[in-house]
Amino acid sequence: MNEEIKNKKRVTPEYLEVGKYIKSIRKHHGETLIRLGCDFDLSANYISEIERGVKPPSEQFINKFCERFKIEPKEVYSRLKRAPEHAVEELNTNIVAQELLLEIGKNKKLKQQDKERIYNQLLQWYKEVIDTPKK
Repeated sequence: MNEEIKNKKRVTPEYLEVGKYIKSIRKHHGETLIRLGCDFDLSANYISEIERGVKPPSEQFINKFCERFKIEPKEVYSRLKRAPEHAVEELNTNIVAQELLLEIGKNKKLKQQDKERIYNQLLQWYKEVIDTPKK
C-alpha cells in the first residue's frame, strides 16, 4: 500500500463541525492555542488538528475543554454524533439498559417525539433520584 495514502489523515464532517465549534469557543474567550495547550498539557499543534477536523478530540480533552469554558459536554458529543466512552461502556455492560433501548428502538408505534419524551422522562426521574437526600 502506498505509504502516503496509508498515512493520510481522514477528515469527517463531524470532526470538522466539532473543530469549528471548539475553535469558536476558544476564540470567543480570547484563548490562544499555545496557552490552551500549556494549560491542558497538550501541544498547540494537536489542538490545531482538532480544530481543523484532522483529529477527533479525546474524551479527556472534551471534559477539560467543557469544564474550562463552562459548556455542557453534550454540546460537543452531539456534534461528533457519538456518545462518551463511559456511556458506551455502561451500555455494553448493563443488560437492562440494552433491553430498554432495544425495546424502544424496535417499537414501530413510537414516533421520534415519543422516544424523546421517554428519554426526557427517564432523565428527569434520574435527576430526582440522585437529588433526593438519603435517610
